[in-house]
Order: sequence, then structure tokens, then C-alpha cells
Amino acid sequence: MEREEVLLTPFEGRSIVAGIKEGSRNSTLTSLAGTMRARGMTEEGIYTALLAENNARCNPPLDEAEIKKIYSLGFQRVSSL
Repeated sequence: MEREEVLLTPFEGRSIVAGIKEGSRNSTLTSLAGTMRARGMTEEGIYTALLAENNARCNPPLDEAEIKKIYSLGFQRVSSL
């Protein structure tokens, strides 16, 4: 029996996940960062994912400085526990 080669491609469709509106962007991204950390993602992976979620779902997107702040504060809180 021959094995069929499967090529994985990046997702090109629209996300079915709801957008993140002004007023809940920081808290939602902070929660996502905490979930990713709890599941063992690397710091680099979490930061990259936060940027991607921000750009894809936040309306309007936060600037990168704000994402860095959310990311940094999340790791400071975990380190101090």
C-alpha cells in the first residue's frame, strides 16, 4: 500500500471566531496569553500568537507596544507567584 503525501497549507479562509472589540482587547489578549502559558507554549510562541490574534481579531488592533506590555506583564505576574 502506497502512502499518500499530504501537504499542509496555511489557513486562508475567514475565521469563525468572533472579533475582539474595543474595551475588551487587553483583557481578552491577557487571558489568551495566560492560557497559552498554562499549556506550555514558549515565550516566543506566545508573543507571536498574541500579535497574530491582535491583527486578525482586534477591532481596531492594538499597537505593538501595547502587545509587548500585555506580554511582559503576564510573565512578570507568573514569575512573582
